[in-house]
Amino acid sequence: MRQVKGTHIAAKYDHDVTAAIDEMKLQTPPHTCGSARTSDEPAEVHHKIANFNRLIEAIVIVVLVSVLFMEWQ
Repeated sequence: MRQVKGTHIAAKYDHDVTAAIDEMKLQTPPHTCGSARTSDEPAEVHHKIANFNRLIEAIVIVVLVSVLFMEWQ
């Protein structure tokens, strides 16, 4: 899956998967078949973006500390 700016593919995918699971639960008798989500794409996307932002923050801090120590020498 490739995210294109402004298309919200991950959100549509989440909606489609949830609808399919709900439909399957209605069509199967209770206690005969179980279903569960193994991954949540929108949550994964938000988690990866947050990690990337932390990486950028860490790089900026390392560069600033390096520049600071270079000036002291």
